[in-house]
Amino acid sequence: MALDEWVSEGKAPPASRVPRLADGTLVAPGDVRFPAIPGSRKFTGMNDIRLLRDWIKPDVDAAKAYGARVPQVDADGNESAGIRLPDIAVPLATYTGWNLYKTPFPEGELCDRDGSYFPLAVNRAEREARKDPRPSLEERYGSHAAYVEKVAAAAQKLVGERLLLQEDAERLVARAKSAEIAQRFDPNAKVAAVPEGASDTPHDL
Repeated sequence: MALDEWVSEGKAPPASRVPRLADGTLVAPGDVRFPAIPGSRKFTGMNDIRLLRDWIKPDVDAAKAYGARVPQVDADGNESAGIRLPDIAVPLATYTGWNLYKTPFPEGELCDRDGSYFPLAVNRAEREARKDPRPSLEERYGSHAAYVEKVAAAAQKLVGERLLLQEDAERLVARAKSAEIAQRFDPNAKVAAVPEGASDTPHDL
């Protein structure tokens, strides 16, 4: 839609949100501040890209590698730059674009095209037992209903910034209200989804 308005009405699109060296959101792999999440391993390497001296007869200069950079992450381990959809702005987990092989595959090497998913603990007791540095769902949201309100606020913010369609915002809020997500907040209880008539917009504070 923003592209259409740019072409048809001359209305500039939203500003780029790509990570940048200037503001520290694009860094060398070794400078990524990934938290010590139980069960995770921080990966500081890259798939090396070397200089080709001859494209016809591949001749790689092993002494010259391109200096790769990657996005910096927030305290939860999610990327801090880019368009932060509610899954990232109001997280239930840490999501990465990488994963590592385990034996019998090449141990510690990047797993081809697979990412990682590290769910947040339900409450403080579970978090402390796991020695997880990330605040639990209970600590950061308090309840499923409060989580839904934060998702709705994050989605509407993106709509206002012309980075998300209203219909997609409504789908995201509907999923946040679902029984599947509600179960994340109390896995041992039979819970119902937030009713359709419940507020899905932020309250004034």
